[in-house]
Amino acid sequence: MEEDPKGNVQETSEQAPKRYTKAKRIGFAALALFLTAIVFVAGWIGGYYIVDARARNLAWMLEAVEDHYYGETSREALYDAAYDALELDKFCTHYTPEEYEQLKRESEGYGEGYGISLYSEGNAVRLYRVIGNSPADRAGLSRGMYVYSVGDGESTTSGPRDEMVSFLRERESAVLSCGFEADGSDAKEYTLTRSSSYAAAYCYYMDSEATYKFRDGKLENVGEGLSSLGGYAYIALIAFEGNATDE
Repeated sequence: MEEDPKGNVQETSEQAPKRYTKAKRIGFAALALFLTAIVFVAGWIGGYYIVDARARNLAWMLEAVEDHYYGETSREALYDAAYDALELDKFCTHYTPEEYEQLKRESEGYGEGYGISLYSEGNAVRLYRVIGNSPADRAGLSRGMYVYSVGDGESTTSGPRDEMVSFLRERESAVLSCGFEADGSDAKEYTLTRSSSYAAAYCYYMDSEATYKFRDGKLENVGEGLSSLGGYAYIALIAFEGNATDE
């Protein structure tokens, strides 16, 4: 510091901090932005080419379908469809979070819906599985029955299987026309109402006089037995799931 003749303190040239003009400050800011942009673009380009070309094509396809598909869709639905396409064999499958939660509940002995699964046999549709104590089981449906048609009082469909499954998924109640004869000569209508939760049963008992099934944990007489069994009894165990051990 130095004092001028009037006693004012002034900074010497060696001590005075550097001062930049407004033009220089703007120049430095512009240079910083330019360098940042270069780093960003270089990183984006590098990342783009690091990703496999087929992965880039898949991403482009998903965006194209999402933007231009004639119907309403979503990225989640597209990913679910892509995952389903990765089912390499009958032992491999993909579940959405909701489907996985339902699967866990079923393994713990709880079910929801109608309690049936369908399969195709040539041009016919049959019941592959009827879960014990489900709405389908309580209505009297049995595995192996032919499903001639499904309806809701206003519309009806007689197949194919995928169409029937879609029809049932969209309705809270349905009427199924079923029987054991391929020609439909013994067709009977069964009315089902979707259940939000039921205690699934996997075991039933039959002797020459009666048939017993589990209804909410209790064994109940649900119909006639099989006279040809004589003094023997028949126990069916459908699957080792849920409450099967206790049953």
